[in-house]
Amino acid sequence: VFPTEAKQTDLDLAASTEALVKDAIGSVQFVTEKQVEEIKRGREGDGDAAAAAGSFKPLAQVLSERKQEKDDAFQEKWKQMKEGQYRPLDEDEAAFLDDVEAKRRKVEDSRREEEQNELLAFQLAREEAREQPSAQRKPPTHQHREKPKKAAALLRVKVQPKLKPKPKPAPEPEKSGAALLGLAGYDSDSD
Repeated sequence: VFPTEAKQTDLDLAASTEALVKDAIGSVQFVTEKQVEEIKRGREGDGDAAAAAGSFKPLAQVLSERKQEKDDAFQEKWKQMKEGQYRPLDEDEAAFLDDVEAKRRKVEDSRREEEQNELLAFQLAREEAREQPSAQRKPPTHQHREKPKKAAALLRVKVQPKLKPKPKPAPEPEKSGAALLGLAGYDSDSD
C-alpha cells in the first residue's frame, strides 16, 4: 500500500535471496577485522543476554517441559477425538447397544435350548428302541434286496481294459541322392 514499505520489503527480499544464492554457491566473502570484531561482540552480547534471560536450564527441567508440552498436545488431540467420530458413547447409545446385545443373547439361548430339547428327545427315542425286544420292533419300511447266490463268481470276473489302437506310422519319403551331392559342392574353396 505504502511505496516506502513496498520498497523496503523488496530490498529485504533481494538481500535474503542474495545471501541464499551465495550460501548455495559457496562463494567466499572477504571480511574485514572490524566486521569480525562486530560479529564477536554480537555473539558475546547474545550470550550475555541469553544467560540473563535464563535460557540455560538444567537438563531435567528442559526434559520435563518437553514432556509437559507433549502431554498437553495429546490432551488437546484427545479432546478433539471425543468430539469427532471416536468419541465415547453417551448413556442412550450405551443403553441401545445393551438392548441389542440382550436380544441377540436371548435368541441364541432359545436356539440352544431348542437344540438341547431335540437332542434329548432323540436320545430317549433311541433308548426306547434298544429296550424293546426285537419281536416288538417294527420292520424297516424300506425293502431289502436279496443277495445273489453266486456273489463269489461275480467278484472273480475281471474287466479287460480297452486298448487304444496304435496309429500307423506315416510312410517315409524317399531320399534323393541329388540333395547330398548339391551340398557337397559348397565349400570354402569353391569358385
